[in-house]
Amino acid sequence: HYTGSERLANECKPGCPPQGALESIAGGCSAMIAQADLRNFKAELAESIRPLATTNEEAKSSDIAGTIAQWTQSPPAGKPFNQVYIFSDMLENSQAIPWAKFKTMEPAEAVEKMKSLSRLPAVDGATVRIVGFGRLHDPGRPPLAADMDARIRTFWSDLFKAGGATSVTFEGAIRN
Repeated sequence: HYTGSERLANECKPGCPPQGALESIAGGCSAMIAQADLRNFKAELAESIRPLATTNEEAKSSDIAGTIAQWTQSPPAGKPFNQVYIFSDMLENSQAIPWAKFKTMEPAEAVEKMKSLSRLPAVDGATVRIVGFGRLHDPGRPPLAADMDARIRTFWSDLFKAGGATSVTFEGAIRN
C-alpha cells in the first residue's frame, strides 16, 4: 500500500544552469565542483537503491500508481519536478487494480480508474524515466508478452501525460 512506502532518495541532481562565457569566468557556477557533486550524487543514489536490486523478497502487493501520486503531489520543499526517475517493473498490483485485472485491462479504463481515485501523478512539465520495466515476477523474470508490454506501456505513458509529463521513456530491467 502506498502509505507504507519508503523514500530511499530525495535529492536534486547537481549541475550548473546554462550560463554564458562571462558568467563562467566571473565565478558563476563551477562546472568542476558540479561534476564532483554529480559523481557523489550518483554513488549515493546507487547505494540507496542497491538493496532493492539485490533482494529476492516478494511483496504481496505493489501500489505503484498510489505511491507515485502520493510523492509527486507533495514534492520536497514544494518545488515541482522537472525530471522524475522511477526504478520499478511498473506491474501494478494494488487494492485499486489487482494484478489479475491490471494485466489484461485496457489502458484508457485503467487511467480513468486512477483519475477517479485521485491517483494522477503531479508531474506537470516533467520528463519521466522508468528504469526496470519489462519483466514479470515469475521465476527467472521472463519478459512481458508483446501485447501485455504494449498495454502496460500505454497505460503508464497515458497516466503520466494526464498528470502533465512532457515525455515518458522506458528503460530495460536492471540486471545484477
